[in-house]
Amino acid sequence: MTPTDRQATFGTWQLPGRKPVILYSHALLADLAAAARELGASPFGGVLYGRNEDGETRITRYREAECRPAEDDENPFSSVGEAELAKLSEAPPTADGFEGLVPVGWFRSRWQSDVQLCAEDLRLWNRYFNGIDQVALVLQVQPAGQPVRAGFFFRPPHGGAVRLGTSHRAFDVEEPARSTALAEDMSHLAQAVANQPAASPGLAAPLALDPREAAIELAPPTELFTLPESTGPRRGWVWAVTAAAAVFLGFVAWLVWPRALTFPPVANEANGVFTSLR
Repeated sequence: MTPTDRQATFGTWQLPGRKPVILYSHALLADLAAAARELGASPFGGVLYGRNEDGETRITRYREAECRPAEDDENPFSSVGEAELAKLSEAPPTADGFEGLVPVGWFRSRWQSDVQLCAEDLRLWNRYFNGIDQVALVLQVQPAGQPVRAGFFFRPPHGGAVRLGTSHRAFDVEEPARSTALAEDMSHLAQAVANQPAASPGLAAPLALDPREAAIELAPPTELFTLPESTGPRRGWVWAVTAAAAVFLGFVAWLVWPRALTFPPVANEANGVFTSLR
């Protein structure tokens, strides 16, 4: 790996003129920061894997251990998690990407507190990661809108007390992986929508509704205002009654008609006799 490739893939944590030199994968640290942010007040911790070579500690993988459901400033790991920590600190998992790696340290998160270690952290560090080149990483989860801060802790190469109160150099974790991936997904989605044809093959385009047809569709059916036709024997009975009524009315008219047309008598001046005009 060339110096340029290493600079693009790894970040460097080092105090000026002092050892150790810690190289960490940008992608790995971004993943840790994102996971810690998602858990919030719930602690997050585990084991760091990589290589120690040429005076450098290179961190490339990690494994999470079970933590308590609520934050415990003294010990973030549950009893099961501490047992996992002990097992994982002895050898890396037998999984792809862990070949040739060794435990190079451990990590934990803190919720809106300083990038620091406590006495219980020091106990865990000394018990499970007691190598001179095994380091500790603390992730500080801050309020929403602020970046996750991180800091490494190390044992002085020539002995001496370990600094616990705060990291020698805390820094903000860049999380470009998530935002870049999201931006790329949105860009691809917008491009796909722009390139989508107006109508898919084999599917008919929707037809526009004629306003006259809409009026017909909205008009109530004529059946609501039409009496149903009589069928069967009832229809013949109705015709019979109608014919009888017509005959009866005709007979009455015949009886009344002569009297209705009778004119009053007219006097005959000749003989003084009244004569009917009928």
